[in-house]
Amino acid sequence: MDYNSRMASAEHGSHLPVRSTDPDGTLTKDLASEDILEILRMILAGASLKEVLTSVVRVVESHREGMLCSVWLLDQDRVHMRAIAAPTLPNPTLQRLTDLLLAHRVDRVAQR
Repeated sequence: MDYNSRMASAEHGSHLPVRSTDPDGTLTKDLASEDILEILRMILAGASLKEVLTSVVRVVESHREGMLCSVWLLDQDRVHMRAIAAPTLPNPTLQRLTDLLLAHRVDRVAQR
């Protein structure tokens, strides 16, 4: 691939500049223009949707220590959702979320 593979690596995000302090006292970070450009380069280079979204997730997670992020897409059956980008969520957590989404869907159908 022509894009920079560090975007999909666990070390991504360490270069984001601290911008200011929120009213609650937590630090916020700007999206570095190089992060945005790198994601655009990935798209132009033909990176897969999963690779691009994984990079977006890593940028979001880099904004606050301990933040976890994931992107879920609706399957073609328009009933089930699946995590397409969740690089830091442990598998048991992903499975619980998947089960919860499925149970919620079953409950809604049963209530009709």
